[in-house]
Amino acid sequence: MLDRRLFLGAIAWGASGVARAAAPAAPDRPQLRHPDGSLFEFEPDLKHWCLSADGAWLLTHSGALLSLRDTRELRVVAQHPCRTKTGQPVEKLAASAALAARRSLVLAPAGAGELWELYLDPLAEDFYEGLVHDFRFGEGVPTQGYLGLRRMPMPEPLTRLQAHPQHFHLAACSASGQALLLNLDARRVAARLGPAWELSCAGPAPDTLVLSRGQGLRLIDLSEGRTLAQLELPDLPRSLAAGPGSLCVQLQNGQRLQLNGALQIQATHSGCE
Repeated sequence: MLDRRLFLGAIAWGASGVARAAAPAAPDRPQLRHPDGSLFEFEPDLKHWCLSADGAWLLTHSGALLSLRDTRELRVVAQHPCRTKTGQPVEKLAASAALAARRSLVLAPAGAGELWELYLDPLAEDFYEGLVHDFRFGEGVPTQGYLGLRRMPMPEPLTRLQAHPQHFHLAACSASGQALLLNLDARRVAARLGPAWELSCAGPAPDTLVLSRGQGLRLIDLSEGRTLAQLELPDLPRSLAAGPGSLCVQLQNGQRLQLNGALQIQATHSGCE
């Protein structure tokens, strides 16, 4: 059985019968084993990888290709060229995120003003890229939705992504240092959230995100892009971890703070993880 904890611990950089995972040999080279125990060999030029929210799909970027594998058999089920909508090659991905609510993976190509979404839902609708009536490029023919890669224009390149397991919106940091809320259905910026964050996590309340910059924490409403609460921490945060109705903040000075859903400090709790 695939150990989700090992995968999810490495995603930031980067079902019974599912392939098993061993501890990564290097930050950029996870070790996977087939159900029979044999070691799976990744491409030697692996640049980036990410796992779907349900653990059923593994996406890798190597060479000029994005390859999608099912984690049950580790076989390639789809491949897409790693290039922009206009055909420009993309050398690396700046960020990736798994969207449980949309059953998709989202990718931020480094240096390109686009966001890519790979649909993993068998019921995903087919879509058109570009102008439907531009028949010179065959765009009157739709792209298959399931396992299809949709390239969406963005105002500027994106550098970070933060998803919420129950929400369809996506938060992103732009190359100019702004935090954005993206509506993926409308394929546009839904709200501007201020300066880019340094740490982030799904919030302690439904449909919220927690963003930190310096010693400041903000609780964001994902539906409207509003700031619900703010808190100035006594030191810089090292990590954030949210549970139902609570947030644990690990500070650089070694303290762990337990906060409620309104970002009010409840206790300094050494057992918070």
